[in-house]
Amino acid sequence: MIWALFIMGLVVIAIVLGLLAASSQSDLAPWLDKMRRANPGRRHKSEWIAPTEVMDQVVQHYLEGVQYAINTLPKGYVPYARDLDKFMTGVFLKNQRATIDARLRQDTLRLIDILRADHRVRVRYFADDGLACILLDYQTERRLATYHYWSKRRVHTQHLEDTVIVYRMEYDTHVRRWKIAEFIQELPAHYGPLAIDGPLDKLHLTLPPYSGRDD
Repeated sequence: MIWALFIMGLVVIAIVLGLLAASSQSDLAPWLDKMRRANPGRRHKSEWIAPTEVMDQVVQHYLEGVQYAINTLPKGYVPYARDLDKFMTGVFLKNQRATIDARLRQDTLRLIDILRADHRVRVRYFADDGLACILLDYQTERRLATYHYWSKRRVHTQHLEDTVIVYRMEYDTHVRRWKIAEFIQELPAHYGPLAIDGPLDKLHLTLPPYSGRDD
């Protein structure tokens, strides 16, 4: 009887260890062994680079979030907030929800702003675990349309200057999606071509310490 209980205990321990190992493996980036180090040891220039298909996926998931806002915001803040966690995470998601909640509590005239623009996107500076990166969105032809919340009538359209928005993206291993995790900074329009095609060390980006770059 004692031996049976002992063996059963070993089986339970083995199962638990197996589940923990599987869980640990699922939290790893599938492309981790395919990442390469560019300019190793060079201050402000070295970085981890993921395979092209991974960078393309980051861009795709980011632009899907942009289109989600354009398609959903005209229906109101509540429909927009419903699936925000599909495209955002962490501090960025928390701030977005807080902003929406504040606007819904306003007693004054409710307005909805929808930004439309042409987007040229670049992905760089992956973390050493492959699960985070920096995204630069060079936005041109920017139009900010303002709608009345209840009637959905457009009340104003403002043309904005070109700009470069810098985000930190994180990969959610459970749903296999890249999400906006943090707003980093906004750069003037004249940095746009450089942000997309030039050496990024010339931008003087304010990057977090886990960006994969040697500072």
